[in-house]
Formats: sequence, structure tokens, C-alpha cells
Amino acid sequence: PQPNTALLSMILMFGTFFIAYFLRIFRNSQFLGRNARRALGDFGVPIAIVIMVLVDYSSGDTYTEKLKVPEGLQVTNSAVRGWLISPLGTEASPLAVWAMFAAILPAILLYLLLFMETHICELIMMEKTKEEKGAGLHLDIVLLSGV
Repeated sequence: PQPNTALLSMILMFGTFFIAYFLRIFRNSQFLGRNARRALGDFGVPIAIVIMVLVDYSSGDTYTEKLKVPEGLQVTNSAVRGWLISPLGTEASPLAVWAMFAAILPAILLYLLLFMETHICELIMMEKTKEEKGAGLHLDIVLLSGV
């Protein structure tokens, strides 16, 4: 029996949103103590998720899709491919030469996006820390250059 799967999914989705939203608003109210309000406001999303998961499990007759986690770390289909995938394609369908050159433009755009994001985050961080440089300030740029 799988009645009302879409309805229950919608109720769970909106319920999670509204619980998290109202716990965030609750942070600025006058109820409870200041620390309790801050904790409820900060952890509103996990609290909402836990509540809605309990609601989902309590409604036993309605089917909702659950995440299937494998036992260990493995490739999806080990008969077809292994952990390393050749960038040149397979024997049956090799990658065309023009596709290798066509991938240069999206790669440059992606690099620029990551580079700009890194530097914008660094500028925001430098503004908030008042020019106090930590030990790992440029570590993200080093990691980005390694990519």
C-alpha cells in the first residue's frame, strides 16, 4: 500500500521548512532564556529535520523513498569500470580530439570562478579580522592551484 506518497512528501517538506523558519524567528522573541533562544535558532534546521523524520517513520502505511547506503566504499558497477577512468575514453568509444580542445574554455571559466570566489572570501575574511593574518590564510589558494 502506497497511498498519498506525494501528499506526505509535501507535508514533510513544508513542515521542515516552517519549523526551521519559526525556530529562526523564535530567536528574537522574549520567550525562554537568551541562551535557549540562541540554541533553538542556531539548530533550527537539524531540529526540524529530526522532527519530520520521526513524523515520517510514525506514518508506517505511506511509502516514502529512503536513502540506501551501501555497506562499504565501492564503485557503482565494478564489472564495467574501476576507480580510475581514462580521460581519453574507452576502447569502444574513444573521446574525440576536438572535444579535448573544446573542454579548454569551460575549464578556464571554472578556474576563474573558483579563483574569484576564493579571493572574495579572502577579502571578506580580512575585513572581519582587521588585517590579522592567520597561519592558514593562503592555504585555500595553494589548494586551488593544486587543482
